[in-house]
Parts: sequence; C-alpha cells; structure tokens
Amino acid sequence: VKASEIVHTGAKLTWTASEDNVEVAGYNVYLNGEIVNAELITETEYNLTGLTANKEYNVTVTAVDAAGNLYVADLFNHKIVMKNKSNI
Repeated sequence: VKASEIVHTGAKLTWTASEDNVEVAGYNVYLNGEIVNAELITETEYNLTGLTANKEYNVTVTAVDAAGNLYVADLFNHKIVMKNKSNI
C-alpha cells in the first residue's frame, strides 16, 4: 500500500492488484483495524477522509475473491502519519 497526497485530513491510498486463482472481486480497507468501505472497492485506490492531523494510522488492504474468501496472503499494510496543517 502506498499513501500519497497526504494532507491534514486525508490521504490517497494505492496498491498493486492482487492475483488469485479465483477472480478477485474487490478489496477492503481497514484503518486501525476498522473497515472503512461500505462496499467492496473494485479499483486499486481509495481516498481516506476525516483523519486527524498529527496522528498515526495503520492502514490494511485485503483482497476478496468472487467466492467471498478473504486473502491474508494478499494483505497490504502501511503506516501513515498525518501532517499538521501548518506543515503542508
């Protein structure tokens, strides 16, 4: 997982597409262990919003195949630190 366009209240996440023997249906994004998307994400990017400046977040992305299986082997982790507005 790569975080870019990090600002004081959000960041854009991007990741490499997962490969699976069953078609990947989408991805789930977790922020500090809590899922943030209501539906599977079908692209390889997601915009995080509503974050707090000067706070560290752990981001995890998991792949889900068409059969509904969660692939831990395709787990992507990243730690981001939000910038203070005055540091942008």
